Amino acid sequence: MRPTYCRSGLLPAATWDIREAVHLATFEHSSTALADTAADAVVVGAYTGQNLTPAAAEIDAALGGALSAHLESTGFKGGVGEVSLLATFGRLPAAALLVAGLGPQPATTDALRRAAGAVARRTSRFATVAIAFPAAGPPGAEDADQAVA
Repeated sequence: MRPTYCRSGLLPAATWDIREAVHLATFEHSSTALADTAADAVVVGAYTGQNLTPAAAEIDAALGGALSAHLESTGFKGGVGEVSLLATFGRLPAAALLVAGLGPQPATTDALRRAAGAVARRTSRFATVAIAFPAAGPPGAEDADQAVA
């Protein structure tokens, strides 16, 4: 048997398969209200100055203002790539809520892309993640999908 090398050292080829070690993300659109989404984590955005996106405002209302209070108490500024994590304590189907900073409004495609990268690093432990980012400034709504993909 020919040995296979991996980051953790030398393993016999029969005990390690790259297809089992790599998890590829899949994406799908949903029309479910964000506050009703059955995911392990929900991600929304906030602009500079803690200005919530419409999706974040919807979640904030479902949490009785707890999102806004959390952002204020933690000093969240809304800078691109800034991410804040908070528990929903059963007030949403998702156990965790993440807020990603999108920078100044309107968010650019690059800002959305950088925010999605920061979110990806923080959500790797969750099996399912629902992301609701706004569309970038011109040219159109497909930019939010491209930034996350």
